Amino acid sequence: MSNPYLTPALFSFLRDLRENNNRDWFEANKKRYEQDLKDPLLDFIADFAPFLSQLSPHYLAIPKANGGSLFRIYRDVRFSKNKQPYKTAAGIQFRHRQGRDVHCPGYYLHIEPDNMFYAMGMWHPSSPDLRAIRTRIVEMPDEWDDVKHDPDFAETYSWEGESLKRAPKGFAPEHPDIEDLRRKDFIGVARMPEAEAGRPDFLPYLASQWDKGSGLMRFLGRAVDVPLLPGRERSIHARIPSRRERLSARPVFIFPTTYNLFSTPIMSTSADMPEAGEKAPDFSGKTQDGSTVSLGDFKGRKLALYFYPRDNTPGCTKQACNIRDNWSVLGEHDVAVIGVSDDPVDKHAGFAAKYDLPFPLIADTERSVMTDYGTYGPKNMYGRIVKGTKRTTFLIDEDGTIVKVIKRPRTADHAAEILQGFGLTD
Repeated sequence: MSNPYLTPALFSFLRDLRENNNRDWFEANKKRYEQDLKDPLLDFIADFAPFLSQLSPHYLAIPKANGGSLFRIYRDVRFSKNKQPYKTAAGIQFRHRQGRDVHCPGYYLHIEPDNMFYAMGMWHPSSPDLRAIRTRIVEMPDEWDDVKHDPDFAETYSWEGESLKRAPKGFAPEHPDIEDLRRKDFIGVARMPEAEAGRPDFLPYLASQWDKGSGLMRFLGRAVDVPLLPGRERSIHARIPSRRERLSARPVFIFPTTYNLFSTPIMSTSADMPEAGEKAPDFSGKTQDGSTVSLGDFKGRKLALYFYPRDNTPGCTKQACNIRDNWSVLGEHDVAVIGVSDDPVDKHAGFAAKYDLPFPLIADTERSVMTDYGTYGPKNMYGRIVKGTKRTTFLIDEDGTIVKVIKRPRTADHAAEILQGFGLTD
């Protein structure tokens, strides 16, 4: 099965237009443009409206090619060296009610042969808005860290857009989030194979993918002072008639009437997190060099067991490198360190080699250690329940007793937190 919106005929028209980008050809094929591209995409916009309202009630799905959600196919060539009159890709933008143009938090779908992608965030925000975003990153580092390291977002989206070469005026070049502060665009982009566009459940699928970036949208909305709270969770029991049904009697694709955008099951709650004064749960796991380590290997030594979301992400890299840079100081106090994430052994090996990490990283791919320590499972992020690793460090003494639990550690200064937690510094 396929869907009636992103069809082979649509991609065939765009390929032909790419080879024949002139007014004579377009006029001769205008009926194809309307039947294969314009009308199906206007149907898509109208039919996506109930899914969009579940993401947020503040966004508009306007099934119009002029002044609506569908970008015009005609190019403005007056000030361009490229005089081709037509765009060879289609674009759909769902804009915020308070946004007059694309310079506002929004959702975007790009439709082009061999170059399909969906995106979200803010592209070329105004100078005041850009400064507001940067200021919020500085003032709310933990919130920004959660946005970037939300597993759903990190596994789906990559950061794209332009960046400054130097630190923006008024922001310290040595700031731990300087890479993000230099951004001129705050957009997450996810690319997809052209064949995926024809999947029969494309509307709910796209909505669920955009929902994975809700943390970014809320962060940007708070920064620029526009409401972005999600709509009420609900199942769509009564399907809204499509634009095509309203205008004609042609058959249309029908989605299941009880599909719930947020129906993906959430895993059961992990075990309670052990507290200071309790015996540390026993563990063993394979590390980046293929060897196995266990709690018993560190009897008679102080151990910092830290759980983190993902290798090679900015926050996790800062945390690991801070421990590395203070390794000699930790060694003077006989403090061992083990990192734990659900990355596989080969990824741990690459991460450790890239940053010359001197401590073991457990590949907890089955999440058994995380479960025993209560660091994996549902968590509340800005009112939305997501599954993921809760960045946490357990300080374990020579007898295997937990002396301190550091929740949401400071990634750029974690070695000092470990020493302080063991009472080794003031």
